[in-house]
Amino acid sequence: MKQLLLYPATLQHLRPIQAAHLVRDRLFRLLGSSLRGDDATLKRTPPLTLRAALNLPPYAKKSADRLEMDIFGVRFDWRKGVVWYEDRRDGLRPETLYYLEFLLHFLPDEAGFAADVALDFLRWAPRRPPQFAAYTAARRLTVLCAIAACLPPDSPKRRQLLNAATQHARILFCHTEHHLSANHLLKCVKGLLWAGYFLRHKEAARWLAKGRFLWRRVLRKQFLPSGCHYERCCGYHCAVVEDLLDVVAASRVVGDERIASCTKKVLERALRFLVTILHPDGTLPLFGDTAAGLAPQPADILRSAETLGLRPPVVENGPFVFADAGFYGARFGGDFLVVTAGRTGAPDQPGHAHCDFGSFELSLGGRRVVTDTGVYDYTAGARRDWARSTAAHNVAQPDNLEQARFWAVHRFAEVSCPRAVRWRYEGKSGRLILQIVGSVYHRYGLLWIRRLVFQTNRVEITDQVNGADFVCRLHLAPEWRYEDGTILAEDTRLSLKASGSISTEKKPLWEHFYRERQRLCIIVRGRNRIWVRIKRCI
Repeated sequence: MKQLLLYPATLQHLRPIQAAHLVRDRLFRLLGSSLRGDDATLKRTPPLTLRAALNLPPYAKKSADRLEMDIFGVRFDWRKGVVWYEDRRDGLRPETLYYLEFLLHFLPDEAGFAADVALDFLRWAPRRPPQFAAYTAARRLTVLCAIAACLPPDSPKRRQLLNAATQHARILFCHTEHHLSANHLLKCVKGLLWAGYFLRHKEAARWLAKGRFLWRRVLRKQFLPSGCHYERCCGYHCAVVEDLLDVVAASRVVGDERIASCTKKVLERALRFLVTILHPDGTLPLFGDTAAGLAPQPADILRSAETLGLRPPVVENGPFVFADAGFYGARFGGDFLVVTAGRTGAPDQPGHAHCDFGSFELSLGGRRVVTDTGVYDYTAGARRDWARSTAAHNVAQPDNLEQARFWAVHRFAEVSCPRAVRWRYEGKSGRLILQIVGSVYHRYGLLWIRRLVFQTNRVEITDQVNGADFVCRLHLAPEWRYEDGTILAEDTRLSLKASGSISTEKKPLWEHFYRERQRLCIIVRGRNRIWVRIKRCI
């Protein structure tokens, strides 16, 4: 009953076209697809995607009579995998297998073996989501084309793979995931471009025309002027930049200069945003659904960009402001602060957002000190709820109130937006002053004002919530410990002073999907106003 009441509030985020496609998707899930493939050939050899060069789960190891799989710590024999496929308790692990991207690591030397595994899966898989969701089909289509390109032209396996690829293209054409939009729509459009570019088929022109039209539209809508992807999630920004790199490579191979040019312009902005928000150690801030294991790491993206002739921007000291994305901060050598103070996720898809408005991450002396929580998995339960909750982030929270109303795995019934963000940089003193006025607790009649002052070796946080008792949480990186006003890690000492009472708790950190580490959370309690200062002892 509670979920039924939350549905109308959740649907308010959808545009009418999304609602219509949502109904169509539900019918697709219920009835499956009657679309079938037919004969096709390759026009030209497709380039290997960036994914082929990455060492990401699932990991596959071939032996004489086994294909040993390791997917986020769970090991099994692929040839006995039907029971695993039907395990609905965990959606992320099986779905990651359905892409078949692990087969790219067997190319080109063992293309025949990769073809056998792919065809074995296609014979088993029901023609409905999740195995044949458009997003999944888009990712798998590039794999099928890559395997087919490594087989002899007269090979029966090649013919079967290309037959399956045409079926995937038809699913993409008819069931493009407009209802989910965001990174799902972008991936579907990339799949249509791939089918139109590389498959010789009577419908290839239709696939390519739709792909070109939607690709230009997606680039305009989903990438903000700052270069940030509009979901405002660092991990998914990396995921969509991977798609931009692949499309630039593919469009250059086929000579589609218009798509290559417009994609390159967006890619340059996206890379500039990416390198700016990285910690001094090269890691991503863990805002939203960000964790390692699914998307390429920044270093992988930057290496791939260089192979395409794109030089990564040089990171400069000083402040940075991406107001359209809600990211603010500054870098002074090894000292780095980044704050997220934008709206909750994308306007039409907040599913990967968290209650993290006003949260920040901090590095001092090149070491991460304060970090966000990340995400463990996409399975409904206590871990998923905690990752998205207000208490899991470095924010002020009065009376355990939530910044937004979230439910299920990717649903938000109510989201938050900033009321005002003001910033000033004092060049002489090298000091960034940032003031955030948040309306995240407005439905409770409370106004939260956060002021951050950041300069070399120190940061000061002042929170104000008039008329309420509240707490300010600081989640430390795992190597740090707290002792009587001092934060310690090996030979580094930081002093901590606060206006309220200080306590600590053990809390989880999920930097990688399905991996958990414990770390300290410093909790400062007060009323009306809390002041905290962290300073590096030199």
